[in-house]
Amino acid sequence: MNINDHLRIKPMLERANYLLATLYENNKIPDDICLCFVINTYIVGITNVPYLTFSHNSQKSFEEIFTILNKYMPPEIMKNVKLPQNKI
Repeated sequence: MNINDHLRIKPMLERANYLLATLYENNKIPDDICLCFVINTYIVGITNVPYLTFSHNSQKSFEEIFTILNKYMPPEIMKNVKLPQNKI
């Protein structure tokens, strides 16, 4: 993995999870959805490319949760969030 890619995403990950905690505190995210932002990777050639996504344990689909997050999270974070099946 290119360390510069990781260093670019890490601050977004920290900010996204901080804002997510604030949304939970203010009851903007339903209690039945447990989620957090994570860094995942996909392979291009022989290089792992990191991307910002989220993990959840809800019965809702990734698309449904993405819609909820898109309503409350800042655009500068959400434009960098990729669904696992839409990495590129």
